[in-house]
Amino acid sequence: MNPEPRAQFTFFRSYHEAISTLKPRARLACYDAVARYALDGVTPELQGPAATVFILMKPVLDKGRARAEAGALGGSRPKANGRQTASDKEKERDIHSHKEWKKESGASGTVIPSTEELIRQRREEWARVLDGLG
Repeated sequence: MNPEPRAQFTFFRSYHEAISTLKPRARLACYDAVARYALDGVTPELQGPAATVFILMKPVLDKGRARAEAGALGGSRPKANGRQTASDKEKERDIHSHKEWKKESGASGTVIPSTEELIRQRREEWARVLDGLG
């Protein structure tokens, strides 16, 4: 049973780069296979290098379809499963920098310096350290 037809799919640069290494006839077959699979769910019957390229692309195409279907059903973003995301790590680093700044400056108010301000302060500190070495 084929999945529901889709109106669109994401075509990544890496797809083009991989497919463009094929000879013209295989390249055309692979482009057609990717489009038919991504849009209509039709599994292609390819051979040789075109089949190899498609096999490597298939998991990404499947994941794109699954995400589109979850989004159509009103799905939400998946939980991080206990792992920190990059933005969580950035927030933690900013909080740590702020606490360190507060401790060093003796600040007791609620004014939080921007990341740019913290960077500027660190550069000044390093400049003083380097001047002391030279």
